[in-house]
Amino acid sequence: MGTNTTSIIGLLVATGLTASSSALGATILYQDDFSGPATSLDGFAPDVRPGTEVWKSANLNADGTVSATGHASYLPTSLATNTVYTLSVTSFVSYQSSGTAFQAFSGFTTTSPIDTGNMPVTTSGTGFILGMTRNGSWAFYPGPGNSTTAANGTGLFAASGNVEIDLVVTTSSTSNWTVAAYVNGNQLDLNGANPGLLHTVPLGNSFTVAGAITGVGLGYNSNTWRAEGFSFSAEPVPEPATAGLLAGVFAFAARRTRRS
Repeated sequence: MGTNTTSIIGLLVATGLTASSSALGATILYQDDFSGPATSLDGFAPDVRPGTEVWKSANLNADGTVSATGHASYLPTSLATNTVYTLSVTSFVSYQSSGTAFQAFSGFTTTSPIDTGNMPVTTSGTGFILGMTRNGSWAFYPGPGNSTTAANGTGLFAASGNVEIDLVVTTSSTSNWTVAAYVNGNQLDLNGANPGLLHTVPLGNSFTVAGAITGVGLGYNSNTWRAEGFSFSAEPVPEPATAGLLAGVFAFAARRTRRS
């Protein structure tokens, strides 16, 4: 372990901000590794769930394979204010350099009961949708029911393999919500104006109405795509003092790294 890493870990421990501490800890609401049988996912319970929730699904099997294209799978949820929600979907992607059709989507729904129609935003009840194509391009749709992309780009991947997409939604009761997206740990520019990497959801947008979000899930338009993992977690927005301390810790880490 290098000197910089040791110093950073020591500082985190000294301040009580280890990864297992409540300041950085997240509660996993849902988790599924799609290790079930090659039968419909509809009605199956995820590996981790807060209660008795089950998947509402069309055309996705419990082993992660797609039985028919053009549908989605959701789990019920609701979003509280002043909370950071992280949706992580890992999937196997069959790369095709000329394949421009969207292969998979991840995001949220506002319909009730859970929408099992086509997940792209031509369905009126979807939003915060990140879609990827077979050739590694992507597009972000803010919703609800908004088929105009807020941002798009290329270069997610250049070969077949597992790809992890993370959507991070930070809610607030007094200011704008924000949405951030990451692919294999690299943050995407959702504003289309780098370095403004966050998409801002104005307060008063229908997503911020209590109970507007009713589900979280994934969609699929290709049977060459396979779901490998699904996780949805929540943690409180850090208190200002904690957020400032964390910013100081990571600024310190960045300075040490530049000097080394």
